[in-house]
Amino acid sequence: MPIELTKDGARWTLALSGVVSVAHAAELAVSARAAAAAGAGEVVVRAAGVHALDTAALQILIALRRALAAQGRTLRVDGAPAALVAQWQRAGLAAELGAG
Repeated sequence: MPIELTKDGARWTLALSGVVSVAHAAELAVSARAAAAAGAGEVVVRAAGVHALDTAALQILIALRRALAAQGRTLRVDGAPAALVAQWQRAGLAAELGAG
């Protein structure tokens, strides 16, 4: 499974792996909404095992970051492969995703 949401204290972790694409958008959106609805704590996206994220997945993560920011909370992406971070930087999305 490329998406797993866990909670440890006030921190939510959204672990992603493999290729996260439009085929996983509904599952990712449900997990993102659950983390945002918690109302407290940081959300960490663990991305070390990600090979690719398509536009649908990126849009969901950006929407999550914005929802959390509106609550005074943060989204942090940890361990994203350098190639993904470089793509996000070229697209102007790295800061939006809390990466690099």
